[in-house]
Amino acid sequence: MSDETPMINILTYQLPYKLTNQIYNEYQSRLKEATFLIENYKTYNALKPHVNTIELFLSLSIFHKRVITNLDGAVKFYGTVTKKGKTDT
Repeated sequence: MSDETPMINILTYQLPYKLTNQIYNEYQSRLKEATFLIENYKTYNALKPHVNTIELFLSLSIFHKRVITNLDGAVKFYGTVTKKGKTDT
């Protein structure tokens, strides 16, 4: 995957700097942990050939946690506020 753009960079393209920085730092930290586990524990040795897949899942899960979940919460909040606003009038 060295000649391809990392998925984390694609997902964070044009996001605000602060959010991108948080996502990227969490990604680097968790990737380091995953790499350590794969390299040092027999249980996870079978994952060695699938590092690209692990990076993809890791990128998607962090993006979902930091971006999609917050958007979903905002949509639900907006729905609740507008619904409540209509019942009050």
